[in-house]
Amino acid sequence: MKNCILFGTLILLFACSSNKDGYTDLNEDVSVKLLAFGDESNQLSSASYYLLEMTFDDQNGNSYQRQEIFRNLKPDALGDEDWFNDFIERREGDAVQYLLSCKTLEGSIFQPEMDWNCEGTEHRVKMQLSILETWTTEEYKSWLSDQSFTNPTDEFQFLKSQVALVPQSDSLQQIGELFYHWIERGNGSEIDKDSLLRLHYRGFLLDQTNFDFSAPDSGLVFRSGEQGQVLRGIEIAVNNCRYGDSLIIYMPSYLGFGSRGSTNGTVPPYSAIAYALKIESLN
Repeated sequence: MKNCILFGTLILLFACSSNKDGYTDLNEDVSVKLLAFGDESNQLSSASYYLLEMTFDDQNGNSYQRQEIFRNLKPDALGDEDWFNDFIERREGDAVQYLLSCKTLEGSIFQPEMDWNCEGTEHRVKMQLSILETWTTEEYKSWLSDQSFTNPTDEFQFLKSQVALVPQSDSLQQIGELFYHWIERGNGSEIDKDSLLRLHYRGFLLDQTNFDFSAPDSGLVFRSGEQGQVLRGIEIAVNNCRYGDSLIIYMPSYLGFGSRGSTNGTVPPYSAIAYALKIESLN
């Protein structure tokens, strides 16, 4: 057993052990090996958002890789307190490799989207995390405003990664190319074509900046099924709603303001957007 200390930029754990492959045991289920040092001034613990590249390999030859943005990770997100305490002290530019039991990884947000036969603690998975970027909330908003996509497939994948960060992400429903968060389902029937509706709405960017509101009392009156009265994304959403529904929808730019952005400049070109909606029947 080799004692380890926390000193300067070297992040090691007290009362841990090292094995011949260069890994340090955090506990019986998780071992860690540092592959590259990053910027000591940009620790995950002081950042609000972080972009990670993840590579997974298991003992059966399965392999999987992805990049994903995470926000404000908490200990329960990893399912293992020792693993979380080690990970959250890493820095931008670090590359670190974890050797985990299948059981530990399966209970965490990093569980890979691949088919594997998890056999509990005996099944070991090698996971390499490269911390590509870290941001404060304001830095992330600035980065987000610079993102634009002319390829619909790339833009939709980006939107999908962003809605995974919203607080209500666990309750989001994807229907086609829209993401729905149902705040309250109406008691009425599904909305018919040619129905006269009143729509109360709030439009906002993915960084939560508001760009549009409906009038508090009157809302927007329009007839369902008639194109060109509202954004295409709202038209599609209304077709999936009931009278009385309250919801938030997230849409890519090609269902919103597109390549030109809004006429008043509050929505930049190629911007994914969101709307909070409440639908009333005027029939």
